[in-house]
Amino acid sequence: MTTQRTSHGGIISSQKQDVVYNNTKNEILAVNKDRLKLILIDYEKANENRVKAWSSLAVFLSIIITIVTADFKDFLMSKFFWQAIFYLFAVGSFLFFIYSLYKSHKNKKDIEQVIKECQGN
Repeated sequence: MTTQRTSHGGIISSQKQDVVYNNTKNEILAVNKDRLKLILIDYEKANENRVKAWSSLAVFLSIIITIVTADFKDFLMSKFFWQAIFYLFAVGSFLFFIYSLYKSHKNKKDIEQVIKECQGN
């Protein structure tokens, strides 16, 4: 089997008449180790904010379900005190959810942004 190169960089096989074109462009990123660490730390923080937002939503929903389904009783304190505590926790967890959601959208990063930061853009 003999092979020949075409003028476009392809390879022609004499037996099968297959033409293979090499049309790949490689891009190499040269990044300092410290700079890459900082970029990846920022990316990790952005993902942590997203996880915090979903976690706080889950806590808020579980407190709301507890408020709706529970029959508060007097135990060490009055039932109105326990109900008020759960309402305060619900408001607090909702506010934390809004704050976490804001931070996750403010610092939103995806892989393309990480690559652009590595390129220096």
